[in-house]
Amino acid sequence: MKKIVKCTLMVLLAAAMALPTFAGGGSQGGSGGSVGRKQKVTAAIMTFESLDPFKASGHVIIQIGKALYNPLFCEYGGEVKGVMAKEWKWADDFNLDVTIYDYIHDSANNPITADDVVFSYQTWANSTGGAMFGTKLKGIAKTGNYSVRLTFTEKSYPTFLDNIGAFIVSKKAYEAARNGFNEQPVSTGAYKVTSVKSGVTVTMEKYDTYWQKDMSLLPEPYKNRVDVVQYDVINESSQIQTALELGNIQCGEVTAPIADDFAGSKSITVIRVDQKYPSVLMFNMLSGPFKDNLALRQAVCYAIDVPALARASTYGKGRQSYTFGHDSQFGYVKKWDTEDYYSQNLDRARQLLTQAGYRSGQLKLRYLCNTGEKPSLEAQIIQADLKKIGIDMEINLIDNTAYIMSRTAESGTWDLCYNGLVPKGYWISGIKMQLDGTLYSSGNMMGFRDDKLQSLLEAALYNQNDANNDALQQCIKQNAYGYGLEVDYIYYGVHPGIKTMVFSCDGEIAPQAFVLGPEYNVYAK
Repeated sequence: MKKIVKCTLMVLLAAAMALPTFAGGGSQGGSGGSVGRKQKVTAAIMTFESLDPFKASGHVIIQIGKALYNPLFCEYGGEVKGVMAKEWKWADDFNLDVTIYDYIHDSANNPITADDVVFSYQTWANSTGGAMFGTKLKGIAKTGNYSVRLTFTEKSYPTFLDNIGAFIVSKKAYEAARNGFNEQPVSTGAYKVTSVKSGVTVTMEKYDTYWQKDMSLLPEPYKNRVDVVQYDVINESSQIQTALELGNIQCGEVTAPIADDFAGSKSITVIRVDQKYPSVLMFNMLSGPFKDNLALRQAVCYAIDVPALARASTYGKGRQSYTFGHDSQFGYVKKWDTEDYYSQNLDRARQLLTQAGYRSGQLKLRYLCNTGEKPSLEAQIIQADLKKIGIDMEINLIDNTAYIMSRTAESGTWDLCYNGLVPKGYWISGIKMQLDGTLYSSGNMMGFRDDKLQSLLEAALYNQNDANNDALQQCIKQNAYGYGLEVDYIYYGVHPGIKTMVFSCDGEIAPQAFVLGPEYNVYAK
């Protein structure tokens, strides 16, 4: 008896790592369904262009990739768990020795050995998807037929987490593919592609020869409970609502008003989880007006009414952030919630603007963000608030792929830039992503280097505790090295037969691992 699930994902996904269970319970080991039918879950993503793990955008890798490809490890529930890795041991602070299972093969029956692990990591580290995180991976070397050594340039658990998620594929299969794995990947995961239309839909089905037969050895997001997983590209919230109501999808991210519409519904259950991507405002400090101008950065912070922005952009459900990140993350210090964090003060903002060397109406800023209802609305609110102190702001909305390529200061395309963090459960991971001065030729994502900031960052990375994290936070806040805006919740409408939603360590749903109840009677359309 097989299983199939349709889910709809949009860009903002939950940070939860728990397994929310709906009314009726449901075991972790499997589920029922109509006898003789495959059980199918359909999920929607905002967009995808490629299924290649070394070419696709981050969201495609995080969402679709976990069904198609396996990594050495994954972090789940605050612990590192092996997927392909059978054993691992730190030789010292910088070298990790890993042994993989000796019976791994891909869907074409190519054996996976240490040579494939080395190839995959080297390819990933030089790819768009791995460039941001792979810089801390100094090297990887084969130490045996089924063993490798990973060498890092710094000692820190969050850095290790950034580098464990590379998907492993067969070097032979990848190099033989004419266009990489854009549309017809050879899987190392439990599913293989049965149909794909780039930018529209992809369907994956569980196959019988998947290498790992003992599902108890797999972390939750990699368990293959559902027979067929389909992702549909659905961009509009109203279209997601309709698809849920018609049964075309069984799980979809919805807005707060749509979640309210579903209240009391017998055909749709709503679950709320913490927002995955807290909003942060970045300053370009490589060039332009914010370079070496603390007063101007502080003027912008004091001008924005963040509580009002949070309410307006989240249908009244969001709240102000007091840092770069979410209060549910490991390492978040609770006292930050009661400290002043540039609460709106227009008089102070105007004074700082003058101190920064600008008269009212003299300065025009360029603001960059990706397209979407929420980023666009936030941009308009910030634009209106800055106008109150005499700063004009031009908004540039671009598609997500172009945005990802342009959101570093080195692109030279913005003065202010919206960014959504991908912190992998740790507060400091979001800080590191934007402010680590070793990531880019110009320093960090905002285009500067600060030795004191770097020292505090490395101290907190190497030794996670409240004192180190607070010292880092105070330095960022006092120097206005970016400005945390708001945190929100994510809402999912789901088929009531889905008893347990499973989330990966990245906060993305993993529909292949959903637990389905015996009443989950889903038809394949």
